[in-house]
Amino acid sequence: MRTPDIRKTVVIALILIHLSALLLEVAPFKPKAYPGHGFFAFYLQSTALWQDWSMFSPDPLRLNLHVEAKVRYRNGRETTYALPRLHQLPLWERVVTERYRKWAVDWLRMDENRHIWADGAQFILREIPRIQNNPVESIRLFRLWHEIEDPRTRFREWGYRVPDPELTGYEFHTLQIPDAGGGR
Repeated sequence: MRTPDIRKTVVIALILIHLSALLLEVAPFKPKAYPGHGFFAFYLQSTALWQDWSMFSPDPLRLNLHVEAKVRYRNGRETTYALPRLHQLPLWERVVTERYRKWAVDWLRMDENRHIWADGAQFILREIPRIQNNPVESIRLFRLWHEIEDPRTRFREWGYRVPDPELTGYEFHTLQIPDAGGGR
């Protein structure tokens, strides 16, 4: 009688866990609650394999959303840091930054995810260029959106940028940098 190869058993178990997570968490027909929900949700979130099916739902999301940060320096200068927006990126960057964009639009902007707002602002602090003798004093996060009209009543061509006066938005988090005089 042959003993089972432990490596083969582990690989089969991982494949079954992965397929179960996909079927139970990512499928558009996912059940409301089931044993293992927390584990599968954590697994898909931490590996960036989650999927939002709202685009294909009977009631798709009707908002064009994005997140921006207003960065204020000690000398009073203020700049805007825009998180990725697909229509402004070349094709290859769209592919590479899609998960990052989804993180900003689907997670960072949401009130129920306020626990990640400070981390999002810290990420932006690391991304912005450093200015000699002019440290960052604060980073304010803004969510901006435009309601997408029913295409049967008002059609816009692909790539049309909604004029700023038509955007709705407000500040949802401010990160004050405690030691603006001592660098970052």
